[in-house]
Amino acid sequence: PAGMAFAATAATIGHKVTLYDKAGELGGQFNMAKRIPGKEEFHETIRYFRNALNALADKGKLEIRLGEEVTQDDMVKLDSVDRWIVATGVDPRIPPIPGIDHPNVLSYIDVLRHKKPVGKRVAVIGAGGIGYDVSEYLLHYDGTDKKADDTDPGAFLEEWGVDGTNEARGGLLPPDAKASHRGGNDRQITLMQRKKGKLGAG
Repeated sequence: PAGMAFAATAATIGHKVTLYDKAGELGGQFNMAKRIPGKEEFHETIRYFRNALNALADKGKLEIRLGEEVTQDDMVKLDSVDRWIVATGVDPRIPPIPGIDHPNVLSYIDVLRHKKPVGKRVAVIGAGGIGYDVSEYLLHYDGTDKKADDTDPGAFLEEWGVDGTNEARGGLLPPDAKASHRGGNDRQITLMQRKKGKLGAG
């Protein structure tokens, strides 16, 4: 949330700030991340910044303009602006692979933001953080955006073999006491990365 953080800090120390966002809501890519099962706390991060920015706007220190895209021409014409801070996040890198333009090929933005339909057999190209998040989403997202308070801590502890009572040695349950599966679906996912070695190792 670099744009929100900068806008809040700059407005707090006395700058007159206008915050533009092409989307109709604040949060940027956090609005995709919050859909990943296990990352529901991103709802709270967005809420924190939204409340802080709205409070600054109420005091006349900041203006929020949603649903407005700023072009380079706009930046040249608006001579009332002293400094432009570009905090637009990242675009997915599209690898030059034959067939990448096939209708069955989707970006993570297609899946997480636009909720494009995905089949039962999936190959995820890229085994870093985003690849893992997309796979988690495809296996366990049930169609509802849960907030942190909607999750079940007991089920989480059971799945990961944590003894919530702290009675077991090391705080871990014996292997046979772990939940074997937390639901999900019968989708088959293959994670792929360019180099050999451990997945997600950087």
